[in-house]
Amino acid sequence: MKAKYIFLFFLIFSLLGCRKIEIVNDRPDEKLNKLRSEYIEQLSSAKNGWIGYLFPQGGRGFTFKFEFNNKNRVVSYSATDERKSLRPMESSYRIAADQVLSLYFDTYSYLHILADPNDFVNGGFRGAGLISDFEFAILEFKKDTIKLKGNHNSSDLILVRANENQGKEYIHQAYELNKSLDKLNLFPNYFNKFNFENQDIQFAINNISNTISFYYDENGFKQFTTEYAVTNSGILLRKPFLFKGKTILELFDFKLDPIQVKGTFKINKDQIVEIINSSKPVIVDKDAPRRMYINRYNYSTYYGFYVNGKSDGLQMQRLPDYTGTFFIPRRYLDPLDALYFTFKKGAAFVGPLFNSTYDLDGKIVFKEFMPVTGFDPGEENLNILHEFNKIWFDKNGFYIYQTGTNFYDMISTVDSRVWVRFN
Repeated sequence: MKAKYIFLFFLIFSLLGCRKIEIVNDRPDEKLNKLRSEYIEQLSSAKNGWIGYLFPQGGRGFTFKFEFNNKNRVVSYSATDERKSLRPMESSYRIAADQVLSLYFDTYSYLHILADPNDFVNGGFRGAGLISDFEFAILEFKKDTIKLKGNHNSSDLILVRANENQGKEYIHQAYELNKSLDKLNLFPNYFNKFNFENQDIQFAINNISNTISFYYDENGFKQFTTEYAVTNSGILLRKPFLFKGKTILELFDFKLDPIQVKGTFKINKDQIVEIINSSKPVIVDKDAPRRMYINRYNYSTYYGFYVNGKSDGLQMQRLPDYTGTFFIPRRYLDPLDALYFTFKKGAAFVGPLFNSTYDLDGKIVFKEFMPVTGFDPGEENLNILHEFNKIWFDKNGFYIYQTGTNFYDMISTVDSRVWVRFN
């Protein structure tokens, strides 16, 4: 009898165990679809769109505006040049999951231009462009801020919900502000400095690469360089500049007057900083000539030498269909270096060959080997080249300051009104 009851107990237990029990739990794909819908709704519901700050892995910083709708279309503006700041480009986008939920800009857009492998499209590396992205993993998604990371090149993209004062004209205003920073280059001397926490800090803003550099003396030469993104009132630093316990994250409200050689800007909310244009550096980067020279890179400049606040002060752009100037260390085996002025839309070049030497005092000097090589630009232009060579082969040499990964400024050691920016 006891065995009978035991048998019945296990029979009932087994039957109960076979009953279907429905567990209410979202499946992973359902969760992803729910998040995807929420993200699309948030992107498309921003009536003023989103301001995008992009920092490619290859350096530089760029500002965009995106207007998303709920039909997988996005309208973009870019502060990279005037046309893109005024002319919207429409393309498609989607949010989908690969390993993580990602924002994909599907069809060609202003973002794709930066990643284009054709170096003639964006001035980047051949086969890699500016090492940027147009597909981004979503790292953080808040109501007013979205942080993303490029899936292929790890570029950083930050989207900030635009306010009512950041309408369709905002990106053009940002472009104009960045362009206005050219006025710093029109000051007579290269060296600009400001006093912060009772110490002089030399600085350089490279608005071609969108980088800013600070140089100062702290038991020897110190440098801090970071990319920046431009707004319609100033520049936002990708990384904050920390100095004596203080932080500089934004420079804004620039007032620059090259004619009067006066300038100010604001930091830390409303702290006004005066710009001092000087004929002498705060401190010399004694290692910069070596770094520039051993770097395997063809340096370029379109504007050439600034002379007393005037771009192309040596008039090399008078070459027919001038396209740019290139400094190529170790162009030939000896080693011989080259400086080429390209003209006829890049089909011809002319320039000197030389040897470069740098010393422990931070000076680089060029010794002439052959004053003219390449194509004949005509007698008048040859005279211009000879005038250029007088400055390039000055035995006193040049100081060098690095303004980015492959960006350097070169300044005459005897006349700070003569300088060139290589990007």
